[in-house]
Amino acid sequence: MHCEICGGKAVTKAVIEGVPLDVCANCVGHGTEIKQLQIRQAPEISESTINPDFSAMIKQARGKVGIERKMLAEKLAVKESILARIENGMRPDNVTARKLEKALGIKLLGFSADAVVQKQAPNEITLGDVAIIKKKRK
Repeated sequence: MHCEICGGKAVTKAVIEGVPLDVCANCVGHGTEIKQLQIRQAPEISESTINPDFSAMIKQARGKVGIERKMLAEKLAVKESILARIENGMRPDNVTARKLEKALGIKLLGFSADAVVQKQAPNEITLGDVAIIKKKRK
């Protein structure tokens, strides 16, 4: 930054004749220095990744534990309708997802697409192996 009065290296801001300007140490005396507050950086909010099959996992785990949706909703302190929506595919917020993980003993958050391993038999024949695709004639 350059000083808006003399062109030197600006080090601070000052109000001169009612106008805030970037000024150097020599020109700051022409007005009143503006004390700059330290602005805290807001923590970076990252969208945690959730297992894409979370709804089926929750239904299956709830069935394994043998708890009804209403009882689980009361235990988690969420509405039963919200839990029903989550089981039908609505993504839960991180707090609710952690509560579900703890209550049902499952892992929902922290999913990584790299962790998905394609299970395919080495000698399995697919449609692409046997299909003959003809080129369209012009």
